[in-house]
Amino acid sequence: MNFILCFRIKQKAKVFMKGKTTNLLTMAVAVCRFIAEKISEEKGMELNESIEFLTECIKEGHNALK
Repeated sequence: MNFILCFRIKQKAKVFMKGKTTNLLTMAVAVCRFIAEKISEEKGMELNESIEFLTECIKEGHNALK
C-alpha cells in the first residue's frame, strides 16, 4: 500500500508518505500532471507551458523552504 498525505497550515505544509520510493514518485508525477492540466484549463495555456510553469513554481517553493 502506498499513500501520500499532505496538510497545509497557514504557509507551511507537512507531507506524510508510506510506500516504496519509486511508487511514491509515480504518484507525485500523476498529481503534478493533474495540476498542470488544471492550470492549462484555467489559464488557457498549452499543457507543455503549464508543465514548465509548474516546474518553476516547484523550484521556487523548494528554494523558499530552505
